[in-house]
Formats: sequence, structure tokens, C-alpha cells
Amino acid sequence: MDELHVVLGAGGNIGKAVVDELVSRDKPVRGVSRSGRVELPGSVEQAAVDALDRGSLAEALSGAAVVYHCIGVPYPQWADTLRPVMSNLIEEAAQQVPRTRVVYADNLYCYGRVGALRGPIREDTPHLADGKKGRLRSQLIQQLLRADQEGRLRATIGQGSDFFGPRGDNSILDFFVFQPLMSGRRISILADLDREHSFIYLPDFGRFLVDLAEDDRAYGQVWILPHMEVLTYRELLHRVFQEAGIAPEGKIRTMSKAVLTVGSFMSRMIREVREVAYQTQIDWVADWSKYRNAIGGEPTSIGQAIRETLNWYRQQTLAEKTP
Repeated sequence: MDELHVVLGAGGNIGKAVVDELVSRDKPVRGVSRSGRVELPGSVEQAAVDALDRGSLAEALSGAAVVYHCIGVPYPQWADTLRPVMSNLIEEAAQQVPRTRVVYADNLYCYGRVGALRGPIREDTPHLADGKKGRLRSQLIQQLLRADQEGRLRATIGQGSDFFGPRGDNSILDFFVFQPLMSGRRISILADLDREHSFIYLPDFGRFLVDLAEDDRAYGQVWILPHMEVLTYRELLHRVFQEAGIAPEGKIRTMSKAVLTVGSFMSRMIREVREVAYQTQIDWVADWSKYRNAIGGEPTSIGQAIRETLNWYRQQTLAEKTP
């Protein structure tokens, strides 16, 4: 029988992308979420688990050969959730025999503003984040790799910048671009439109994480996953409008940073967003040449990614209108 792949955070955007990829490869999959009742392919076994509870997490990992850590929580919950979740995962995965393979879906926050200003972000860029979220992400990476070095488990980390794609309904571009565009509203985005930014297509995120899981050379290392061609925000928005068949004139405006300053006094979430807003004000570019040279694989073109994303939103709109 094929090895069992367990996806933690199967109800989230990245978790669902990993599940879809595994199902397409005919792998046995257990999708783990808090409710245990998320929209997943029928062949997927589902389990309801609170990853803060080691007992229930142990049950979810039973028999797992590969575990994908795709758990995400809102920014205000990061400090109280992500560290104990990683600790629980390491302790329980280490109990599996043979050594469990852990694949961690990470972002680029650990490199920080200073790291990005040094040039395209690479795996050997120092972790220079000075905000609490970036420092936390750095600590989680070090914690997991240390467990690998100690021989407790095998671990690999796949990093991605901002994503978009079908079922990416919890992403920055979903909220600020695709939702307003498809509802006929003007796009308002907090970004320097002429700064370059790397984006990764959501199905690619899942595909390349599974590729890492299946390559023995990937373990004990951090990998920046393949991203689409780099565009400025302005170029990206114009491509989206072009693919949607809508003229962009008068439909795009940039929000002032003062909006975040004022909003941070009223909302903890906005205060949390303010900490990482610098990523839209500087060039935030991922260099994935290490992955290309060692693992291989090419990302979806940005034109195809936009078309498939728009088609998914159209299907959702049609479904909502159908009695």
C-alpha cells in the first residue's frame, strides 16, 4: 500500500492545494482540520483535530509517512498558536516509525525588509526581520531544522511569497484585487505600484511542496519554491484587467499608509498588517534558482494563472446565482 500523506490545515488555501495535488497523484490522504468537515475530494479521509492538543494530534498522525504542516491562523493568533503547534508536531512526528517526513509550508517573512533590500531573496539571505512575525517565522524554521539535525525526524521547508489562484479566497490579492474586480468595484490597494513583487500560483504551491516531499535531496534544507515571472504591481493589475476584459482606467487607486496608521488604533488586525506592509512598498522578489537547479519544475505562467483564477471566481458567482 502507498504511504499515507497527512495534511495539517487541510481547510486552508495551501492545505487544500496540497490535498488536490496528492489526490491527482493517487496518494492516500488524510486531511486534518479543526472541524473535520471541509470541502475536499471524496477519496480523502478527514479528521477533526486541534493541533494544540497533543493527544488528538497524535491520533491524526498515526501511520503517517509524510506530514504537511499547512496550518494557518489570523495574525493576532500567531504568537499564541504557531509556536506550540510546531512543538507538538515535532514531538508527535518524532514518535512515528520510521522517521516521519515533515514538509512545512512557510512564507518569506523571516528575511525582513533589510534582507529584501539586499537584492532578490534567497535561502542564504540572512534572517533580518525585526518585526515579531518575521522573528517568529525564523524561530519556527530553526526549531524544525534542529529536530532534523538531531535525527528525530526528516524535515524540509518550502517558502512562498503572496499567492493567488482558484480557492485562494484568503489571500491578499483575493481581498484587494479579485473580489472587488469581480463585484464591479474599484480596486484599492496599499502598495507602491511600481515596485516588483513575486507571486506564486496557489496550485503550484501545492505541487512543489509535494515534489519536495518526494525528493530525498530536499530534507534538512529550506527551499524557495518556483514563483511566476516577476512583475510590478502596476503590471500585474493591468494583466488582471486585460484578462478580465475590463478597462483599468479609473478602476485602480492606491491607499495611503495613513489609512493603516489610523486603522491600527481601532483594530488589532490592522496593527498586525501594518507590521508587514513594508513588503508592498519595496521590491519583494524571490530567487528560486536553488530549486530550479536541484529539484526542477517550472511554474505556471502568470497569464494562465490569472485566467484560471478569474474562471474560478466566475464559477463561484454563477453558483451563488443558481437557485
